[in-house]
Amino acid sequence: MTKRSFATDAEQLYAATISDHDLLSKAEELALAKRLEQVELAFWTKVFASPLASMAQQLFLAIDLKVKSAKAARKADLDREVAARLIVGNQSLRKLYAEADRIRTHFATCNLRLVTSTIRRLGYQGKTPLSMGDLIQEGNLGLLKAIPRFDYRRGLKFSTFAVWWIRHFLGRARQNFNGEVRVPVHIQDLGAKVRKTRPLLFKKLGREPTRAELARAIETSEQSLRTLESTWLKHRESLPMFDSIGDDGELPSQLASETALPDVILAAHQRSVKLHQAIDQLPPHLADVARRRFGLDGDVQTLKEIGISKGLSRERIRQLEVAALKLLRKALREPRRSAVQRSSPDSSIH
Repeated sequence: MTKRSFATDAEQLYAATISDHDLLSKAEELALAKRLEQVELAFWTKVFASPLASMAQQLFLAIDLKVKSAKAARKADLDREVAARLIVGNQSLRKLYAEADRIRTHFATCNLRLVTSTIRRLGYQGKTPLSMGDLIQEGNLGLLKAIPRFDYRRGLKFSTFAVWWIRHFLGRARQNFNGEVRVPVHIQDLGAKVRKTRPLLFKKLGREPTRAELARAIETSEQSLRTLESTWLKHRESLPMFDSIGDDGELPSQLASETALPDVILAAHQRSVKLHQAIDQLPPHLADVARRRFGLDGDVQTLKEIGISKGLSRERIRQLEVAALKLLRKALREPRRSAVQRSSPDSSIH
């Protein structure tokens, strides 16, 4: 059996398995959502009314969450990981946890077909190198994320709410695995925000926004924008993959950067080093005139100022400047001429 036929058989078996579970009606969804909320709130209310409250708060702090109430605990992204630690040795909490787990499992099982239909309807198989099995797994994670966040009070069907989370996880999977170089999803999200906000600020301010203004507008830090620029530049080879996120084809480094690109800075630095090396080879009186005339060691000085300090006329300083520039041009041409001669195929003949 080939790998492809095995994958096809696995997909068919999965499709047959999930088809055995009927979709929930709106009334059933409402009843399950209400019961899940009641059980989970009862669980966390009991935790925070017991000596386990301090332990629960410490566990939440370990994942950077400050939780002090049952409602806040239920909304926490990683509440089940914390709950699993708290039920050890506590029978009453274990029963509530098990009931909540059964409700979530039933909710998920009856909506598994929602994941496969979303993948096929939106054509995710053709937009990513991920297999159907991998896409189903990512979509199922989105489904599980949607269950505890479903608010039955809004009057929406669960499927309407869950599809957003399923698409969210499928989109992140595509961003994570759709290129040879992986650019973190949060960097791509930040780039998308900058791309959307920058034109609005330009229209409002009548000029290009600064990094600080961009940071305030998208509620992030300037350091995050610097990270965006540096991460993008580090992965410039993956241009088509990263750039496909936006609509206008602009790069994040162009959107948020107020400084020159690193390759431009490096080239300027190399030119500066060569210039200083060439000046160092000049006669001392010519080197001094060149440095002071062009401000290489401080402020730019006029011919008159240099002349006064040296006891020479303005015209004499100009002549020294011309002589220095002539020697500098010659010195800066020499390396290039030598390199051309070394690379010439005929240079070895002589």
